[in-house]
Amino acid sequence: MYEHLTRGKPSAAPDDSEGRIMSAETPTLRYVIRYRFAGHPLALLVEDSAGEAYVVGTAGSIRPLAGLRDLARLEPSLRRLGWVPVPRVAPYRVDELRNLLVS
Repeated sequence: MYEHLTRGKPSAAPDDSEGRIMSAETPTLRYVIRYRFAGHPLALLVEDSAGEAYVVGTAGSIRPLAGLRDLARLEPSLRRLGWVPVPRVAPYRVDELRNLLVS
């Protein structure tokens, strides 16, 4: 379903720009939801402040997208694959994203 968009194994939390592992408790790392998967299982495509994109799944996994920085350029393909654009709102922390997916 959406695994073809990702690379590598899921991580508990992505690295920051200096390569440090950021935990769910790190208050500074936030993500803007850009797309949600219309099928099952529910998933979100999010973007960090550097423009890097990630897939967040219901199991709490976070996977970086395969070298993609411009989600707008991919919108036609994402829509064909069942992804729905989400209006930009305030960014969320990792734990907040996980809560959205399970509630």
